[in-house]
Amino acid sequence: MHNQMEPISLVFESFINLADGIINLEKTKLQNKQQAFKEIIEPLFIELQPVVDNYVNLFKKAKQSIAESSQKDLSVAVREIREARESMILNRIKVRELANRIQEVYNDKKIIDFALKVQEFFYRTIVQKQTKMSYAKELVDLFEYVAKNDMDKSDLIEFMNDALKNMENSWVAIAQSYALVRIYCLSSPQLTHKPKDPQ
Repeated sequence: MHNQMEPISLVFESFINLADGIINLEKTKLQNKQQAFKEIIEPLFIELQPVVDNYVNLFKKAKQSIAESSQKDLSVAVREIREARESMILNRIKVRELANRIQEVYNDKKIIDFALKVQEFFYRTIVQKQTKMSYAKELVDLFEYVAKNDMDKSDLIEFMNDALKNMENSWVAIAQSYALVRIYCLSSPQLTHKPKDPQ
């Protein structure tokens, strides 16, 4: 992951434009693996990196806020974290749409696996509720609990440390999947598309 945080509005605009383009692609425009890699996988991976960096930096900033803010100042920190999270919601929606679009178009395990790993970066499974929640949504909720004295700061810090570790592991998995897909797509031209629905 990059260390320098890029302007968030530029990052999101670039990523959303890419995602919209891919989501709206006609199936006939991607005829083989090389083209699929150049049109979808490679640009997605490149554009995703600064988005991931900003998401991770949200948690790093939150850790700094919780360490430096007094109980009285936590309400300000909560508002800042909530605003940052809200600015990222559209990106997560686009990632989900993008992963779904790839699964609709391709009947190819390696490419679908890459798309799913990208989609799953932003979420974790809540075992007790048998559902998924974005890390950022949970972060905002827990910050509010701490601000109301309903939760100890140490528990929030533990959550953020776990989240950052999980995101790091998830990014490694994405990078590994990308490398495999790159070799796979560039080594053989034929790619399986899902059959069109009968008219």
